[in-house]
Amino acid sequence: MKKKRNLCLLLVFCVGLISSCCHVYVPPVDQDVTALEEYLIDFSKKIAGFQMTGGSLPTDLNSDKFFAILTPLYSDDEMMRKVRAYPVIVTPDGESYALILCDKETRYILYRDLGKTIDYVDFPYWRQGDKVACPAK
Repeated sequence: MKKKRNLCLLLVFCVGLISSCCHVYVPPVDQDVTALEEYLIDFSKKIAGFQMTGGSLPTDLNSDKFFAILTPLYSDDEMMRKVRAYPVIVTPDGESYALILCDKETRYILYRDLGKTIDYVDFPYWRQGDKVACPAK
């Protein structure tokens, strides 16, 4: 009887050891990266409002010009700083824009947002698990 109990305990220990070795580590989601999605949606809404009141985006739009337009429209400087802490590429896209936000370390695209959509970010690459390299500036 004691032999069976020891054998069962050994078996439970081995199963626990094997399962702990096979555990896949998933890094925690950076809360700042998650919040960036909402900021980009807010930016799209502000730019859309700017365009509805007669403003137009320059044909040579880049990230500096984009943020220069957005600054007087957007009251939350902290959000702007958080987004600008990441590599940002903005290009014209017809009458609107395309914004690419890259990871600071890996240089993969976190988000690609088209200004034409104001209620969601078009391509949340990091959330989808896609690893797309950022284009060179």
